Amino acid sequence: MILNISWQLAGWFSLVILSLIACGYDLWFRVIPNPVCLIIFLISLVISPNLVTPLWALQVSGVTGLLLVFYRYQIWGGGDVKLLLAFLPAINEQFLLLAIALIGLTGGVLCAFYLLCGVFTGMKKVREKGLPFAIPISCVCLLCVTASLKG
Repeated sequence: MILNISWQLAGWFSLVILSLIACGYDLWFRVIPNPVCLIIFLISLVISPNLVTPLWALQVSGVTGLLLVFYRYQIWGGGDVKLLLAFLPAINEQFLLLAIALIGLTGGVLCAFYLLCGVFTGMKKVREKGLPFAIPISCVCLLCVTASLKG
């Protein structure tokens, strides 16, 4: 039991560090590197509290389909979808819809903040650069991973 908690805690701290890296890249360059998403995915698999059941697979497939629709209609960029999909294995099925809803809510706050900044600095800059959605995705996913690990 103690060994299990140690691995989960080390994995969680690793996810925090990698999330900060992803947020930094997204904030300054508007890119989320593939290696960072891959490592997050692998750590999520290792610390995952989920048993792969047909219901869990169906829910994850539904969320994946929804994210691909968001990407297709340019609601989210490809890096944002990659980042959220990388976190999914570590999020318990009971928190999947909560994660999507909270990302939408915190992303809306981010949009309002950037809209306010655009009013003062010019909307052209905001439109050209885009929004760093890795920040709300990482924060919400870390919260949901924590809730999933706590059970």
